[in-house]
Amino acid sequence: MKKLKADLEMITNAMEDVARMDMDYYLDKETGEVIITSEEIFGYAEEDEDKIREDLPNWQKEDIKLAKDILFKNPDRYICIPERPSYEGYNLMVEFAEKVEEELLREKLYIALDGKGAFRRFKNVI
Repeated sequence: MKKLKADLEMITNAMEDVARMDMDYYLDKETGEVIITSEEIFGYAEEDEDKIREDLPNWQKEDIKLAKDILFKNPDRYICIPERPSYEGYNLMVEFAEKVEEELLREKLYIALDGKGAFRRFKNVI
């Protein structure tokens, strides 16, 4: 089995991006590169599998070629990086707070975890 040199920080960041909107992340299993692409680019790629619109800028044409590779030519080469559900992150914060020995800090963390905006407040307490 071939060893893959991948940027674990990029993969982690991709999984943490739970507000992706119209973006997706893919891991290239041959190069280890994390590729970020949009639904718009995939839409252009699906318009005509063999053609790329000439009126688009060069950078967009390159992105469309890559999207065609992901969708049609070499789909087994790429893995879509899933986003981690927000409840998993929340559960990790609760577990962390439970292990904090200093009572005042633990109480601040519990307060931060209550209600909407918990991730930001928890980070601010830390």
